[in-house]
Amino acid sequence: MMNTYQTTPLEPRGASRHAVPGRVWMDFTASWHWGRPPTGITRVEQECARWLLAAAPERVSFCVYDGARHVWCELPQAAVERVLGGEYGLARTGNAGNVGALRPVDEAVEFASGEAYVCLNADQTAERLIRMYHARRRGVRVVGIAYDIIQILFPHFYWPYADQGCSRYFVDLAWAASHIYCISRRTQEDLLGFYREVGAPIPPTSLVRLGDTVPQVDGAVSAQVREIIGQPYILVVGTIEIRKNHEVLYRALLRLLEQGRELPLLVFAGMRGWRVDDLLQSLEHDVRVRDRIRLLSHASDADIDALYRHCLFTAFPSHYEGWGLPVAESLAYGKFCVASNGGAIPEIGGELTELLSPHDVGAWAEALWRHAVDADALRERERAIRERYRTTPWEEAAATMMRPVLDGGLFARE
Repeated sequence: MMNTYQTTPLEPRGASRHAVPGRVWMDFTASWHWGRPPTGITRVEQECARWLLAAAPERVSFCVYDGARHVWCELPQAAVERVLGGEYGLARTGNAGNVGALRPVDEAVEFASGEAYVCLNADQTAERLIRMYHARRRGVRVVGIAYDIIQILFPHFYWPYADQGCSRYFVDLAWAASHIYCISRRTQEDLLGFYREVGAPIPPTSLVRLGDTVPQVDGAVSAQVREIIGQPYILVVGTIEIRKNHEVLYRALLRLLEQGRELPLLVFAGMRGWRVDDLLQSLEHDVRVRDRIRLLSHASDADIDALYRHCLFTAFPSHYEGWGLPVAESLAYGKFCVASNGGAIPEIGGELTELLSPHDVGAWAEALWRHAVDADALRERERAIRERYRTTPWEEAAATMMRPVLDGGLFARE
């Protein structure tokens, strides 16, 4: 993680640290260290920060965690607003330089009794969880979130011992949190089942539905994407890593080619992740799929918006998800999605999507082919989505999470 603590502070040291009645401390660490357009966890963190600034700026303070000193430092609202405004980041237009050019206030923050601390990232640093636990013991209301426990359920998708670190994180969170948000019923059931299995305390939990609209941004669509949207294509959004299961689409395409059937271009839009070296080597060197699969590793929000709007339909073959945001985004754009039935994905759109086993190459081949060649059926699918799918604006999702923190209703069971 980038060290941002060696440059000029944004406000004088020794700033006031007195308790503010009903103050909410929002942890902004993930976004502060993120150098690209927000996705996933950083999207949640930033949209909640945006809502808090609009709803109650006088009651919200921001902080980042200094992993070297294991303390929180205050981040002025002006710095948060600059991040939310898109001034930083390698892929953002009008880039004003990396966030490392600024830093939080150096003095460590101690949250006061009666204040709330909201942490919507998934940092598994043990020392951080210990400090969260002690803050709760002092009367601080600690709010956490569970996106999924896939590292525990399916450790073979990750690096060695990832399941052990994740298990400790969620046990520590059980002791530290006054309340845990869960982003799907599947995640909630998985988490509570894990707590019962290991004998951990079970804090109050509640469901939240994430937003599914991609923010409209000012910025040019890249030349690469402009070239893609001029032809028929199937869009696949998500990090290219083993659990996302791009492999099944590659093999489905090969099966169709062996049968003499062509597919439109497959576009994989996502950063490169872990344990996909063999797949990427195959995509690069397999002459059968040359010019039939396109990888976009650094698509901007403007690029993603254009790709969704112009695609034939989308595919999302992930083995297991705590939610599956690209499926929800696809439906929000009115685009049909052929999706895996793994984890929480069926909760998103139900029969508005076509749900398949992530392991069934033949089923994926047939579904992709069928929707690529039957324009009338695809239009009917899109009509059903327009009529029946209710989009969730990010402002609404953030309000669902943050309003109960502000008014104290989230802690009524304490």
